Amino acid sequence: MTDHLTVRTERLAPTEARDFVDAVRGHLADLDRDEQQELTAGLEADLAEVVAERGTDALGDPVAYARELRIAAGHAPKMAERPGGRGVRQALLDAIDSTHAGWDRLLDSFPGDLRGFVAAFQPVWWVLRAFVAWMVVQDLRAPSLIVDAPHLVVLGALVVVSVALGLRRWGVDRLLTTSLAARLLLVALNVFALTMTPGAFDRLEWYVAGAHAWQYC
Repeated sequence: MTDHLTVRTERLAPTEARDFVDAVRGHLADLDRDEQQELTAGLEADLAEVVAERGTDALGDPVAYARELRIAAGHAPKMAERPGGRGVRQALLDAIDSTHAGWDRLLDSFPGDLRGFVAAFQPVWWVLRAFVAWMVVQDLRAPSLIVDAPHLVVLGALVVVSVALGLRRWGVDRLLTTSLAARLLLVALNVFALTMTPGAFDRLEWYVAGAHAWQYC
């Protein structure tokens, strides 16, 4: 192992380091969950320092890194192929990771730090996702939009949950690493929120227009 893996930092790991660790854990998925955690404990924070000091190129290949971890822990260099659903599960996980990596490569192909710019707006998306969910809940409840204390409390709760998902708190990080269902559900929720965003703002516009019209009646 390289010396930088012993370095600890309290700073939040950047997206690149988090994605790298997720990919490494994907190649440790056949190990016991506690052992996976032990092998990758503190890795995100360690790699965050490496990215900050030397850039993303210093991360290397997650497959080779996972191989090194497996050998050091006394396991086979590669995950054993298992018959049945396991292969399908891993193929879907790899497809999601590959799509994410392809998106990152596309952003990196543009001049400047476009990926960093997009990442900086992630908190805006987390809040927007909660707002869209709140508008959908309003649609299910009644055709009218109600903005009062109880409904604003619900909106606040949705924002907290959406931000926690984005930051991968409350065990979400481990769940997304080990559960295909959780990964697919998160992708589905994001796609649903994206498709419902225009309608949510259109509904809000009608509410604002109606409120203004009521004032002049």
